[in-house]
Amino acid sequence: MAIIYTIPGLGCTAELFQNIKINGYQLKVLTWPETKNVKSLEEYAKLFLHQINTNKPVILMGVSFGGMLCSELSNHIKTKEVILISTCKTKLQFPLLLKVLKYFPAYLLVNNFLYTRAGVLKRTLLGYNDYYSDLFHKMMCSMNKNYFKQCIHLIVNWTRIQTKETVIQIHGSGDKLMAIKKINPNYVIEGGSHAMIITRADEINNILSNILNARN
Repeated sequence: MAIIYTIPGLGCTAELFQNIKINGYQLKVLTWPETKNVKSLEEYAKLFLHQINTNKPVILMGVSFGGMLCSELSNHIKTKEVILISTCKTKLQFPLLLKVLKYFPAYLLVNNFLYTRAGVLKRTLLGYNDYYSDLFHKMMCSMNKNYFKQCIHLIVNWTRIQTKETVIQIHGSGDKLMAIKKINPNYVIEGGSHAMIITRADEINNILSNILNARN
């Protein structure tokens, strides 16, 4: 069975992909490497390499921050497919907030507890409905100390301005964190939020199945 190597979004774990199921494919969710002393998103992406078997065709799939990491990884290893969901493939697709944070790094003043609390408060903005709100809180609280501050620093200072033309983007028209007007995706989930990987999984599964089966 072919493997899809997946990386979840900021503050999320393997449970983010609990509703993703594609016939003939197995999901392997990569675990978060330690962020301490990492200087760039490119450097951090390379820390995931030991979890990937590059002796067989590599399919990468990432959500939000995980998608940025997959985009970066695709420039360092040979890939059969790179699928990005609710994310940017380069810094050129960044929303205004991420651009502003690079020059006004207010995130450095916030501790881990406040990041967790802020994440819980903005779960509606991200699109987690009541059914998944407890799961989102659980995932956020499982992150290591300083994880959020360090990862946001890597994101806002990302330097990538181009990547492979074959990268496929799936985005929701209702994404309030990363507006679709900046993305120009290959596939659009109408009304899909930033959390659509879990709340609109059936539609995403159909798109993924079509993409992967078309390339076989």
